[in-house]
Amino acid sequence: MDRDTRRCAIRVCACLFLCCVSTFALDSSLDVSQYAHASWKLSETFGKGTIWEVGQTPDGYLWLGTELGWRRFDGIRAVEWQPPPGERLPNTEIRNLMTSRDGTLWIGTGGGLASWKSGKLTNYPDSDRADISALPAASIHALQLGSENTLWAATDVGVSRIGNGRVGTLNSSNGLPCDNAHAVTLDGNRSLWIYMDCGLVRVTSPELDSWIADPNRRVQATLFGISDESKLRLALGRRVRA
Repeated sequence: MDRDTRRCAIRVCACLFLCCVSTFALDSSLDVSQYAHASWKLSETFGKGTIWEVGQTPDGYLWLGTELGWRRFDGIRAVEWQPPPGERLPNTEIRNLMTSRDGTLWIGTGGGLASWKSGKLTNYPDSDRADISALPAASIHALQLGSENTLWAATDVGVSRIGNGRVGTLNSSNGLPCDNAHAVTLDGNRSLWIYMDCGLVRVTSPELDSWIADPNRRVQATLFGISDESKLRLALGRRVRA
């Protein structure tokens, strides 16, 4: 296997590893014809803009993220979301939507992160709130829920952790081999896996815990490259928590 082929294979494996999701089977006792379904035409129901992401909040509403903003869908019609007076999202390009266990809808945009809960919008870049640290006003590429209602965000300036009113960012300044992160997930051992421009990176759970306790501490990260195929296959064989 030549170098380019090996590089391509590792990238494919990394994408599959970081993008795995849980799946649920249909009820085998029902015939396909017994399932009700409906369809909607984009131009008639959802307005302009390509739908990039879909999220759902505990009230049952679906939220549709597009490059022109986001809309709330109740199963009949989609309504363009309007921010509270005097507020706005950090960017109208909605790239990621994820609902946490407490019902918070996290919104990853082309220029920063926001959250929406109980009619309250919170922006994380350049926040004026004393109880929330500032998050870099970066493009959000992926979101991943962690334990205790924490959130991990892969951005073009590193990987940020949001939790307990604090924001911390890992990048090349404190231990990661590069900055631009495309995907992030946690495995069954609570190790952090990041797919970055420079390759697939792992930060172990003890390293993460030490960094969370002391955000000024540098982490020891492992970069899996072309020469680490056997180690990567072993890592990919472990169970991943989606």
